[in-house]
Amino acid sequence: MIIATSTETVAFIAAGAALLGGVLGAIAGGLSEYFLERHRNKTKARAGARLVRSELLTAAEQMWSAEQSSKWKLWFDFSMKTWDGYRDSLAAALKPEPWGTVDEAVRGVRGLDIGIERLDRYGTPTTAEPALEANSVRAFTVQRGRVRSAYDALAPLAKGAKASGEFGKDRQAMS
Repeated sequence: MIIATSTETVAFIAAGAALLGGVLGAIAGGLSEYFLERHRNKTKARAGARLVRSELLTAAEQMWSAEQSSKWKLWFDFSMKTWDGYRDSLAAALKPEPWGTVDEAVRGVRGLDIGIERLDRYGTPTTAEPALEANSVRAFTVQRGRVRSAYDALAPLAKGAKASGEFGKDRQAMS
């Protein structure tokens, strides 16, 4: 059986096939880009959760030291430098409650860093380890509890364990 077709019909079929191919290619490319971007965002959020947890653990260790010695050490680092690079990814990846827990803890830790900076800049410490009043030691204990909550809130995203033992006392207890 021979089907007679005109040149116009062949051109119409070819144009339709090309159009369909272009649309399907655009859809496939868009879906591919969507899934790749989603994977990149998840990977960045997981890396951020791990890095922020590491800094939270370091902060907890320094707070534990201050609680035990009742001394504020000017070399403590509560800057939480990785926070700026991963805050947006963590905000997108975490649900509101864990996000609030983490954000509050990080702001509290950074507040300690500002305190150290001001003491170093404007105070006249006679020692690198000024003594802490009892209420300041209690404040460290409260803040360390917030840091532990943030550490635990990031655990599922980081695919890590929650804190165990006396958080900040012994790094091995955190693994």
